[in-house]
Amino acid sequence: MRKTKVVVICVLVVALLIGFITKTKAVTVSPTLPETVYAGESFELVLSFEKKVSALTGRIKFDGSAVEVDSNNAEYVEGKSTGSVTLTSFAMNDSDAKTSFKVKFKAKQVESQKTVEFSLADFTVAFVDRDGGECTGTYTVTINTGTPPISQQLTLSKEQVNLKVGESETVSAQGMGTIRWSSSDTNIATVNNGTITAVAEGSTTIVVTDESSNKRITVNVTKAEENNNGGGQSGEQNGGNSNGNQNGGESNGGSSNGGQSGETNQSENGGSSNNNGSSSNSNSGSSSSSSTENEYYVSSSSNSTSPRKISQTGETGIIVGVIAFAVIVGYVFRKKSK
Repeated sequence: MRKTKVVVICVLVVALLIGFITKTKAVTVSPTLPETVYAGESFELVLSFEKKVSALTGRIKFDGSAVEVDSNNAEYVEGKSTGSVTLTSFAMNDSDAKTSFKVKFKAKQVESQKTVEFSLADFTVAFVDRDGGECTGTYTVTINTGTPPISQQLTLSKEQVNLKVGESETVSAQGMGTIRWSSSDTNIATVNNGTITAVAEGSTTIVVTDESSNKRITVNVTKAEENNNGGGQSGEQNGGNSNGNQNGGESNGGSSNGGQSGETNQSENGGSSNNNGSSSNSNSGSSSSSSTENEYYVSSSSNSTSPRKISQTGETGIIVGVIAFAVIVGYVFRKKSK
């Protein structure tokens, strides 16, 4: 594998040399490098090209006392040594060709602020369209002493809130500097320093912004549940039934089909009398002339729904006894008079 790689590199170098003999051309490279870093901090140098690169070889020189090559690098980063790193890349086909190459470095501890230079040496590039040339350039980065500041990313305790109309919920946020809250639609939900209040049915977004970024909270508002008082309805229904039973009791006990007077009803049942004999409001008894046996219908209690019968057999027996007594007395007197 290593022998194959050496052969490929040699072929690449020969091809580049042939191209440079016929025509030498400077290739523009666009570097990306942070202006400042802190001691102990990792950073990247990115070399970008306008076209896809089929082959690349070269070195990047730097001050090895202040910067070292990071151990976590791409496979095309080779030849890591103090103050230098070699890049070698060869695309087997056009689809594998790249337009940018990244090298990771790490700043060492320095006694004072220091500016480090990165320069391209012996850097040649061939593009997929058979064009190519040399790359040159010097780039700098400043290494600061001390501890890098801790950047605080904006975080939210919730990113979705479900509420009913009239409800509220508070969402907490942590970020850099002043945190601002705003609602995309205040007709659906409002927000005040993290407290979200549902106004009407629908969905909206709460935007949370700090000094460096912003995040969104999705708010879904549904209709509030109706407060159905089942006990109250039951009470009304029961009350209606109770009234109906009482009215029924009054109707049964108040009418007199036999034409009896209210006085008779009062004497027998202790109820209030109606002299017209038509009705009684105190559940007084009633007599029916169509019945073979005279009966009174009275309610056993004020809340009773079933009237009970009281037979008049006792009264009939008294009358029969009186008549029999009268017959006997008449018979005795008639016998004495003879």
